[in-house]
Amino acid sequence: MSGFHKDVILKEDAPAQLFLSKHREFLHNYAKSQDSYEYVMSEWLRASGVYWCLTALELLDKNELSENDIFQFVMSCFNEEKGGFGASENHDPHLLYTLSCVQNIGNHW
Repeated sequence: MSGFHKDVILKEDAPAQLFLSKHREFLHNYAKSQDSYEYVMSEWLRASGVYWCLTALELLDKNELSENDIFQFVMSCFNEEKGGFGASENHDPHLLYTLSCVQNIGNHW
């Protein structure tokens, strides 16, 4: 096992640029498609997913999501009895999702 292993071979006619508008469009549409299979099945990591999406949009200089909506979502993850945040509303609190929720708030206010 020595040397570099290339796991993807790009075709000669593959685009040489990153289509930023397509990435932005995907991220913005993800939150709007709450009836999609992917959205429903990713509930268990929603707080972290919100962080990843917000960070990606910040890197693309196109975070146009409502700060109020983000704050409302984060606070819906809070478990007042146990003092932490869960992955989504009515989930048990966990250190990972507490970190994600704190980052979601901290990065935008």
